[in-house]
Amino acid sequence: KPDVDAPPPRLVLQRIVLAEGEVTFENQAAQPPVVNRTDHLGLELKDISTLPERNGLYEIDAALPEGGVLRWQGDVSLNPVKSNGKVDIEGLKLATVLHLAGNPLALAQPGGDIGLSARYAFSQTKTDTLVNVEEAVFKLAGLKLATAGEPAPLASLEEFRIGAVSLDLAQRKVGIPAIVLRKGKVFLSQDASGRLNWQTVFKPAPAHSATPAPTNPAPAEPPGPPWQVNLGEFSSAELGFEYSDPRPGKAVKAGVGDFGLSLKAEAKAGGAEAPVVHVGDLGLHLKQISLNQDQAALLTLEEISLGEASLDLPGQ
Repeated sequence: KPDVDAPPPRLVLQRIVLAEGEVTFENQAAQPPVVNRTDHLGLELKDISTLPERNGLYEIDAALPEGGVLRWQGDVSLNPVKSNGKVDIEGLKLATVLHLAGNPLALAQPGGDIGLSARYAFSQTKTDTLVNVEEAVFKLAGLKLATAGEPAPLASLEEFRIGAVSLDLAQRKVGIPAIVLRKGKVFLSQDASGRLNWQTVFKPAPAHSATPAPTNPAPAEPPGPPWQVNLGEFSSAELGFEYSDPRPGKAVKAGVGDFGLSLKAEAKAGGAEAPVVHVGDLGLHLKQISLNQDQAALLTLEEISLGEASLDLPGQ
């Protein structure tokens, strides 16, 4: 019987280099199966070792489909298992991500470039797994959504950014300094049957056979401490909304030319306690508000504003 407490076999690799490599990914869970390929893959590993407290440096540089780039560099240790590093993804196409996921949405070719960067620290022992993430930034630029065969788009957005996120798995803390949405428009419409255009985006879920319940379920683990989430700032600006219902007897059109929302929030959720949410510095600004029926104006407002409001949602 192997000794689970025995150290791993002694191993030292001074250098591993992979140049102009290629990786093929196939998702057979999707129907039809999805195949994608990453080429021009570069990988360099230095001083990989199972000897105690020996760190190896590594670098990964890969060209993603449709012009994206993946860069990953840092150090890794196998005894104990730990790693620190930084990952950068630039120019990843939203269409590529949806393709890898099996195209779950009924969209025409969606537009949008994704960027992601983060610093991380990971370590694992027999009793604990520690994960820290710092300076994580997610960006989505040039978002365009439309369904096939429809002349009008569903939505467009020039900028969506989540900035400098931090995560501490052991402390169950998440810090989000800023979430920003800027310069976009959302289109809502109903067809002759009354169906909203956004309802056509979601494909019906495939039928799956029922999974039998386990005969001897594992005992539930006691709840841990709650997660704490701090949102420093959420802001949206220059966002427009349009709604239309051309059905006879309705012929309604409504719109908001500029929707602005700002707030900050704190939340605790999970564990044995009920979730608690506090929203502060809540500001709402609506401009160029209109409501028309049969081409007759029912409502026209230049601006509505709400400032310095707060909201508490105590646990029940």
